Amino acid sequence: MDTYGYIISDSVLSKAFKFIVDNSTSNTAPYHNLHHIVCVTHNCILAQRSYHRINKEIGSDITSFKTLLIASLFHDVNHSMGTDTDDVNVQNSIKLLSEFYGVSDVDVQNSFDLEYAISIIEATQYPYVINSGELSESQKIIRDADLLMFTEDSWFQYVILGLRKEMNISKIEDMLNGQIKFISNVKMNTDWGRDIYDNKIGSHISRLNGLLELYK
Repeated sequence: MDTYGYIISDSVLSKAFKFIVDNSTSNTAPYHNLHHIVCVTHNCILAQRSYHRINKEIGSDITSFKTLLIASLFHDVNHSMGTDTDDVNVQNSIKLLSEFYGVSDVDVQNSFDLEYAISIIEATQYPYVINSGELSESQKIIRDADLLMFTEDSWFQYVILGLRKEMNISKIEDMLNGQIKFISNVKMNTDWGRDIYDNKIGSHISRLNGLLELYK
C-alpha cells in the first residue's frame, strides 16, 4: 500500500502531513522521525482494515478512524531524540497537534475528535502509564502499530542504528542484546498485532542473534 499516496489524497490527512513537515523539529531524527510516523500510520490503516469487519468503534465510525490516523501522524512529532523522558515527548506531540487543530478550518476540526486524539497519543508513552486493560480499541491499535517497526525492511537502519543513537548506547552489541530482550517480551494488544508479531518474531530474533555473532 502506498501510504504517502493515501495520506496525500485525503483532504484532512494531507493538511496534517504538510503541517508536520513544515513544523516538526524531529522529522529527520535518527529513529523518531517522519519515516517512523508514516510507518505507524501505515500499520494503523492495516489494523483498521482488519477491524472493519468486527469492530464498530474503528470500522463503522469514520470520525474515530480519522482521529486514530491523525493521532498516529502526530504521536512522535517534536520528539526530543533522547534528551527528555517520554512524558515530555508526549506533551510535545500534543502541543503541536493542538496547534494544528487551532489553525485548521472548520471542516478539518469537525473531521476528528481532538481530545480523543490526545488520549490515543497518551497511550504511546513509554514506560506505559495506561494499563493494557484500560485501553480503548484505538489506543490498542496505535500501541501495537508503534511496536511493529521491527517488521519493516528498514528495521536495522532505524531500530538498531537510529534508536541506538537516540539512546546513546555506545556498543552495538549492547543494542542488539537489548532489542532481543525487549522484543521477546512484547505483549501485543490486538488480534491483528498478535498475528503479525507471532509470524515475524522468530525470524527477527534469528537475525538479531546472527548479527551478534558478527561481533563476537
